[in-house]
Amino acid sequence: MNSENSEKNLETLQEYIDWCFDVIVMKKNQIACSPAKSETPASKRSRPTDSPETTSPTGKSFADILDSIDKRLSSFDARLSLVEIMHREFKSLGESLEFSQQQVETLAAKKRITTGLG
Repeated sequence: MNSENSEKNLETLQEYIDWCFDVIVMKKNQIACSPAKSETPASKRSRPTDSPETTSPTGKSFADILDSIDKRLSSFDARLSLVEIMHREFKSLGESLEFSQQQVETLAAKKRITTGLG
């Protein structure tokens, strides 16, 4: 994914987050300003599909958007796991290289002593 697409995706996500925040704030203000309603919890949960609370500005449903976010997070988690494994392997290789270097230096010092070069 190139940086232009990443920036566009971040902008889109930020716009969506801002929109969600606005909807939540407006909903909270509506609840605070409105008199007590006679709606039951079940009737509040069953909203029409074209309700602004169930669709985003792009026309996608919240469930679809959340599913998409969940898939991307799962993908990022999998990639992060691979990076962590690679980091451990790289660290192990570095430690092995340091040990080998010490062994070479020790052997070289012993050879210098035994041959009288040291």
